[in-house]
Amino acid sequence: PVYTRFAPGLDNFSKGFIPLVLLSFLFFIKKPKTETLLFTGIALGTLVATVLTLIGYAKNLPRGGGTVHGAPIIFGDLAMLYGLLAIVIAFYFFSLKKYIYASVFVVLCLLGIFSSISSGTKGGLLALFTLPFLFFPLISEKKHKYYFLITILAILILITILIFTTNNLLKPRLFELWKEFMMVLEGDLSGPTLGYRLQMWKYSWDLFLQHPIF
Repeated sequence: PVYTRFAPGLDNFSKGFIPLVLLSFLFFIKKPKTETLLFTGIALGTLVATVLTLIGYAKNLPRGGGTVHGAPIIFGDLAMLYGLLAIVIAFYFFSLKKYIYASVFVVLCLLGIFSSISSGTKGGLLALFTLPFLFFPLISEKKHKYYFLITILAILILITILIFTTNNLLKPRLFELWKEFMMVLEGDLSGPTLGYRLQMWKYSWDLFLQHPIF
């Protein structure tokens, strides 16, 4: 609680196991039942995030579904994760020419991104602007690569326009992030977001160099 500011409940501790659960599903992805379970879970997770976001808006809560959830940063990051996984699944169905399923997961992608942005979480944006391009080399057909790239770029442009042309929590936080980025370029690591993280990465790297695991 001292570092996370969240109550030490089972709900918060259990979030640490989410990557392990996802990796285990991905390991058995070739099995039809596991594939269906994974896709259904991602769809349900995105829909739950959307419902919480709508409840947050209805109650005029400051960070949308993140406030309803109780941990806006975790909520925003998870919603973005669901959204990006949904777009990958959409292109999977597109490659199989199952266009109805592909369209459904494109909509789920947009809902996940919308839920993340409404929570005012900055971390999810990093994944939004980088993670999709990591999947790009994994697409085998050249035509599908173009479709994937065009779709992702269209989503990025739409999200950028919405962020900077509307009143939302994310816009002032992004301006703050840019200010800290300029401070880092000038050698000032005192910023509470980028600066502290870079310092932690530097200390961790120095520690690793002093005591490598091998």
